[in-house]
Amino acid sequence: MREIINDVLKRVVPDDVEEKKLMQIIEEIKEKIDAQKPEDAESMLVGSVAKGTYLKSATDIDFFILFPTYYKKDTIGKITISIGKKIFDEWIIQYAEHPYIRGFYKGYQVDIVPCYRVRN
Repeated sequence: MREIINDVLKRVVPDDVEEKKLMQIIEEIKEKIDAQKPEDAESMLVGSVAKGTYLKSATDIDFFILFPTYYKKDTIGKITISIGKKIFDEWIIQYAEHPYIRGFYKGYQVDIVPCYRVRN
C-alpha cells in the first residue's frame, strides 16, 4: 500500500526543480505587476499556488490586484488590463465581476484580476 501511495505522490507532487522554476516565474510576474500598479494598490498571489495545493505540471498562476474602494469599478479593470498587456505577449480579456486579463508567460497561464481591498 505504501508503495502505491509513494508512486501516486511522485506523479502529483511537484519536485524541487519544478517548484523552484515556478517560484522564479511568480517573482518575475509580481515584480512586473508591482512596477506598474498604483502605489495605493497591492498585488497578491492567490489560488492553488498561493495555498501550496497545486499539482505537478500545474501551469496556472493567479494574481489579484487589490485596489482601495475609492477607485471606480471600470477604472480598476482598465488599469489591470493595461498592466497585463505590458507583461504578456499573448493575452485575452476575460469577464467576471470586473474584466480581467489572462495571459501566457514562459509557458504558464496567468490571470491578473482586479478587486477591492476591504476590511473583514
